[in-house]
Amino acid sequence: MMSESEEDGRTRLSTIEVVRQLQAITEVYGVRLQRAAGLPGDAGGCILMTAIGCDVLRTLGLTADPYPVSILGQNASYRAWAGSDRSASKPPDAYAFGDKGAYEAVHRPNGPSDVPDGELRGHLMIHLPVDELLVDLDLRQFSRPEQGFTLPATMWWPWPTGKSSAIWEFPEGGSLSIRYTPEDYSSRASGLEFGDVRARVVPLIVQAIRDDAPLDLQLLLERGK
Repeated sequence: MMSESEEDGRTRLSTIEVVRQLQAITEVYGVRLQRAAGLPGDAGGCILMTAIGCDVLRTLGLTADPYPVSILGQNASYRAWAGSDRSASKPPDAYAFGDKGAYEAVHRPNGPSDVPDGELRGHLMIHLPVDELLVDLDLRQFSRPEQGFTLPATMWWPWPTGKSSAIWEFPEGGSLSIRYTPEDYSSRASGLEFGDVRARVVPLIVQAIRDDAPLDLQLLLERGK
């Protein structure tokens, strides 16, 4: 008979494997899905990708919820300058984005007041509370290689119960900070306006994960129109 700890380990591995398969699919098709939904493909897609991700994970029997955050990124040069006494001028290659929400800082330069009522004031990820994981299916939008700040398209992190913020440091010296901001979750963040796209593509993604089979690109795009 399998011990309780062995069962827990087996369940957790299964959950992580599902998350990794979902990541792999969205890394290939995420931008195309966003464009099929009428989004630009380089920003604001976190609402759609979170909605699709939650639909897929819930269909596969996992507890998954939208998780609004404020996000801050700094490249190595900015971190070094910010950690100094700042007596010197900020280096020309120093780059950071953030404030209350990265969406505001990067795309709404006038700050929070420039964000229309009902829009998400920040970024959206997926929280799996039972499995204590945090998943981002649209991290790619914040990657700025030309600024020395490179991020993967998607990521997942351990997120123990009660955790609400974290800082991750990257090998090249940059960092990414996130903070849970439940007050920023609005009706817009539910992804309801993407219902048609979700209804068309979620069954295909679920089936591909269940079968551990490749996803048909053309079929997915046709379903996503």
